[in-house]
Amino acid sequence: ADVCRQCHLQGVARIDRRGRSPFEYRPGLPWDQFVSVFLPAADPDDARKSVGHFEQMEQSRCATGGLSCTSCHDPHSAPAADEVAAHYRGRCLTCHERRGCSAPPADRQARGDSCVACHMPARDSSTIVHAAVTDHRILRRPTAGRPAGRPAAADLPPPVPYRPGPHAPPPEERERDWVVAAGQEITRGPGPAPAGLVRVALSKAETALARWPGDDACWSAAAALHLARGESGPALDSAGRAAALAPDSEPALGRLAEAASAAGDFERMADACRRLVALSPTSADARVTLATALTCLHRWDEGEAEARAALAVQPLHPKGRVVLAVCLSRRGDPKAARAE
Repeated sequence: ADVCRQCHLQGVARIDRRGRSPFEYRPGLPWDQFVSVFLPAADPDDARKSVGHFEQMEQSRCATGGLSCTSCHDPHSAPAADEVAAHYRGRCLTCHERRGCSAPPADRQARGDSCVACHMPARDSSTIVHAAVTDHRILRRPTAGRPAGRPAAADLPPPVPYRPGPHAPPPEERERDWVVAAGQEITRGPGPAPAGLVRVALSKAETALARWPGDDACWSAAAALHLARGESGPALDSAGRAAALAPDSEPALGRLAEAASAAGDFERMADACRRLVALSPTSADARVTLATALTCLHRWDEGEAEARAALAVQPLHPKGRVVLAVCLSRRGDPKAARAE
């Protein structure tokens, strides 16, 4: 997979620089062959979450030194009860042997000379009643709260890339993948997107698109990011580029319709929706969006027809009923409009 990906990307680079390629290039080809995994940003303020040990450990400085679960835990055996403290102390000293514990000997003995008892205390679980969770952040001073220099949960830029393995793509590709994931997360997330996240993602998108201008998914993500900032003009331009590169992509056409609506270009919105309906005639959402565009253009007859077609597919579509009501009212049938 690594070799295939490298060849694809080299081909794209040749296309960008010289206008030709050693293989037949189709927009989007290098990207939809691979999967990148991202996780929601962990909340550093909640160290008491059950089934969250891995996320907690990712916040530890020890993780940057290569610490993993199996650095301390043997999946096939466990230390005896009277050897637990010595076992985990030995694990800690594999990295901290030169600079050992600075606590007074009396304090260390009071805790059984256990690194875990001091730096990984057990706390009540915030997600499971009557359960305890070992704090795997491995804080230098557990009572001090969040590690110094760590951002608050609201400032963390979701999504977080899963720790790259030996087959991870090169850094510039991971940055590009992060932009696409951020665009999807912003679209799905409730409420306004964090301004800092959008700013960083747009900067990374600009870099990625300068390298790979034929990347429709990245153009679509850029459109979502511009929409999050209320920049309807740049959003429409980015969405248009995505739809031009992938004319049969429903997500790209959906983003184009959204951007055109924000920009007040309802003719372009209707055109994108017609293409969506042609690709997926049984999509009630596509037909309702088309009906919405037609009502914005005051084409009440066409809007009513599309709304009825959507309701024939999904009779319980509430927005379809609302759009139909608007069309009926505008066409002079207030009684039917009120019924809808």
